[in-house]
Formats: sequence, C-alpha cells, structure tokens
Amino acid sequence: KKDYRAKKITLTYVSNDRSHILAQALQRDFKENLNLNVSLKAMERKTYYEKLKSLDYELALYSWIADFSDPIDFLNVFKYKDSSTNNTGWENESFIKLLEDSENVLDDKERKKLLKQAEEILLSEAPIIPIYHLTQNFLKKETLKDINLYPSGFLDLKYAYFE
Repeated sequence: KKDYRAKKITLTYVSNDRSHILAQALQRDFKENLNLNVSLKAMERKTYYEKLKSLDYELALYSWIADFSDPIDFLNVFKYKDSSTNNTGWENESFIKLLEDSENVLDDKERKKLLKQAEEILLSEAPIIPIYHLTQNFLKKETLKDINLYPSGFLDLKYAYFE
C-alpha cells in the first residue's frame, strides 16, 4: 500500500444528501485503502458548475446519464477538451481519431472495437474515475400501460395511460 499521507486532496460536490453520503464513503475508502487524506467541499449547484467549467477543483463528483444506449454517448463527452460537457481539461489525439473512425465504419463489430480502444485510452489516462452506476426502483400499478424503461434507466411516460 503506497503512503499518500503528505498529499491532501479536496473532493468537491453539489450539496445534497446523496452526494454527501457518496463523498463521505469515498473519503473513508481513500483513507482506508490509500492512506490518502481527502477533505470534502460541498457547494451550491451553480457555484459547483462554475468551478467545474473553470477547472477549479482537484477531484469532483460528476455524473452523466446517456441519452441513448450506445457507448459513443459516454465517450463523446470527452472528445474535445473545450466541449461544454468535458469538465476535465483532458484531450487525446488518439482518442479523437478512434471516435472519428468509429463514425465512418459500417461494420458494427469493427465500430465496437474502435470504441473499446477509445474507452481504454480514457480509462488508462484517467481524467475520470467511474465509481458507480445509479440505479432506480419503480413501483407500477397493473393498470398503468405503455411505459418504456430504457436500458440506461430512463423512464419514458410519454405514451403511458391507465386502463
């Protein structure tokens, strides 16, 4: 176990109950597993996003929900460092090329292979550290019809009705 005692890191997050519980768990896990001291900094949502945009943070909790069920929706977030969704300042030419190549490939297996290579670059350079996937539970009356639950967890009630 490497000793990180001399290093202190601040974890920034939006002030809400779920984020605070997660931040406390991460703080504990960093201490127990890496001997890393992490201080917590909760802030109001507007201030938090201003800090992210200006890259004024050391470590931040951030989430992303895919709009559609395809890896490109997650990977494109980090395609260019100056995009509105990339709050890391990270950019990698090989990563960009793989994403661009994947847009021009008709064979699905080849496309997935390119996207997997891009994902490996993203994870190896670690501008982000995926830590969990949000789950939700739903209760539904038997009389509620035509709801659509996407693989991403998004619940679409556009055509829902009660019998």
